[in-house]
Amino acid sequence: MNLTQELHIIRAHHLHYSSLLEDFRKTVEFIRDTENPALADLSEEERDWSLTIMARETSNLLGEILRLEKSRRMQDRRLRNVMNLVFSSVNIDDSKRMHKMAEATVRDSAAMKQIAYLTMVFLPASFIATVFGMNVKEIVPDSLGTIGNYLAAALSMTLATAWAIIAFQSKHHFSPGTPLWKRFNWPFVLLKRRFWPDSKTDDNEEPADIEIKEEIVEVAHTSTQDDKKWKDA
Repeated sequence: MNLTQELHIIRAHHLHYSSLLEDFRKTVEFIRDTENPALADLSEEERDWSLTIMARETSNLLGEILRLEKSRRMQDRRLRNVMNLVFSSVNIDDSKRMHKMAEATVRDSAAMKQIAYLTMVFLPASFIATVFGMNVKEIVPDSLGTIGNYLAAALSMTLATAWAIIAFQSKHHFSPGTPLWKRFNWPFVLLKRRFWPDSKTDDNEEPADIEIKEEIVEVAHTSTQDDKKWKDA
């Protein structure tokens, strides 16, 4: 992390030096291309000599600026190479950590499979023990309950649980704004869609859509009656 920050600081310095070199180049070009008003009082020979010296010095300065700019670009390329190497190293470390996490996940899943297999081994014995532990007349003669009572209670609770789960999870059968008491009517809705698919009113429609359809039907009916009256007249 510290190395990455230092590399970014160096990159910021490079950008600052680049802006300084660009400003310096513009200044030298301005001095080279702009005539000095003080040269107007000199003789032609002195003016030519001064312009020659100025052109030579500005050319040298521009060449030096170009050399520094090339050196800066080379340093910038090297810096980018180092930054890419750092980022690649970070990505490699992240990949190693992700690989270790994947291996740990595989080990956990293998352990869960072993637990599931162990549970499956003892499941028949647990079921038999539960059956023989029931207080019903068929097993314990002094008990009041029977297997019929057990089956009736178990089946009713199972059906009620399945009914509630489907009512809460039936999002694809009803619109998002459907109240809960309508969701509990999911068996009737499924039967209606199964045996009467061409019904005029869809349970998934919003109340506003139903009202709009009713208004359209009413307007159409009114216009039909007006047409009949006009024809009779």
